[in-house]
Amino acid sequence: MFRPLCTLPLPGLLSSKLRELGFMYCDDVCFDRNGKPILDPIAEKVLRQWSDEPCTYWKELLATPATKNAFSHLQDECDLGRIETFCRSLDEYMDGGVPLQRITEFSGAPGSGKTQMCLHLCVDVQIPRAFCGLEGQAVFVDSCSAFTVSRLSEIAEACVNHCSMLARDGLNQNMLQAMKHFSKISILENVFHVLCFTHVDLMASIIYLKKFLSEHRQVRLIVIDSITFALQTIDNALQRVSLLYDLMENLRTIASEFDVAVVVTNNLTTKVETEKESSLIPALGESFGHSVNYRFLLGRTTDSNFVCVSGKNLNKSSVTVPFQITRSGIREVQNN
Repeated sequence: MFRPLCTLPLPGLLSSKLRELGFMYCDDVCFDRNGKPILDPIAEKVLRQWSDEPCTYWKELLATPATKNAFSHLQDECDLGRIETFCRSLDEYMDGGVPLQRITEFSGAPGSGKTQMCLHLCVDVQIPRAFCGLEGQAVFVDSCSAFTVSRLSEIAEACVNHCSMLARDGLNQNMLQAMKHFSKISILENVFHVLCFTHVDLMASIIYLKKFLSEHRQVRLIVIDSITFALQTIDNALQRVSLLYDLMENLRTIASEFDVAVVVTNNLTTKVETEKESSLIPALGESFGHSVNYRFLLGRTTDSNFVCVSGKNLNKSSVTVPFQITRSGIREVQNN
């Protein structure tokens, strides 16, 4: 019985490539020879672009999906690691911070604090386990040249000083021991920067991430700032939607397989509702909003005060959380 390729969980680009080459069924790609599965040479060459071991990759595609009961899923969600933002109200709303194995989107106009939030998370993900942190590493995929080492250094220095104060005040030996290896230099060394100029660079970086993460198991955060900027180089709307779908599909797989948090930033666009009414909404369309797990809209109220409005959280209703951006990074707004 011939099984169509469209029934397999293939990435969109891979599926299109195989169809262009005339592969319509699974038996076209892989056939039995004396009881041993053999990949078609042309199909194997295409599959090798997605995996260094095409035979193993093909077997995984054909395997029966694993099942898990709802209680196990609930336990997994409770055990998810989270990256604190140092804004207590926002952390409480997200049950402890930005979760691993999920995609979180921060949207906003220029100057709304998106990059500042990303830089802050790159530091916070490295807080030692003795301080209830993840003690991980971060990858910053930069498509708009917004990555600023001097600003990252400021936030890192403030985080180290804060943890040092907690260790000294609490006289906790585990904390004091952890501080011997936690410094501004160590934080900067554990943030990997990738610069992208076009959508081709962005897609290539995401595909390469799988190999990179298999070699750097301590990575717990992937930042893409911004996902919109690189896609602006695509004039064809259908090509842009197709690439965005493949991009998010790869990010979902990476988040789950490597136990990392994925944070993307997005710009705003104008939605015309009537001849006289319009509103600002996150760019890339409604379908993109369904591909992320959490969505937040950022905005500036004063020079240092900002607000974070939740646009999507399946577990809680929408809220508006004020926060500050100081020299030390993201902080709770102090009520006078």
